[in-house]
Amino acid sequence: MKKDENELFKFIKSISVGLKQYSVRELTIAMKQVLKGTNSSELEFVNQAVCSHYSISHKTFKTEKTHGNRTDARHVVFCILFFQFGLSQISISRSYNVSRGTVQIALRRFRDTNVNIKADREFKEAYESISKKVEQYIKDSKNEKDRESKSTSKEEA
Repeated sequence: MKKDENELFKFIKSISVGLKQYSVRELTIAMKQVLKGTNSSELEFVNQAVCSHYSISHKTFKTEKTHGNRTDARHVVFCILFFQFGLSQISISRSYNVSRGTVQIALRRFRDTNVNIKADREFKEAYESISKKVEQYIKDSKNEKDRESKSTSKEEA
């Protein structure tokens, strides 16, 4: 019983630390994603990769009013979250505080990409580039978790 109490204490303490850094809504969304099976560090990596690709700050990326590069960046993120992570349009729209129609526009843009048009070609190339980085990050994190679990099982034996 003591072990359960310690785990509960650590959980509540981490929630209080999270509330100091993030709003209740952001924390709730992150917890839902973790419970759903999507790792929040992976989602944060997607955001960072897109921001670095488009040379924009994370704060600028999160603003509601977007134009030009920010719109492209958000569309790439929405497509990656939908196609690679399997998140629903609703969960994506709630995570980024946009309407579901905004997410649908991004998915339609990806689907209807015409490589003969420069803007569409750049969008598709950005998606593929960032998508490869995300896949590599996921593989590396899984390998790291496997190594940790193997070393823990060796220590227990």
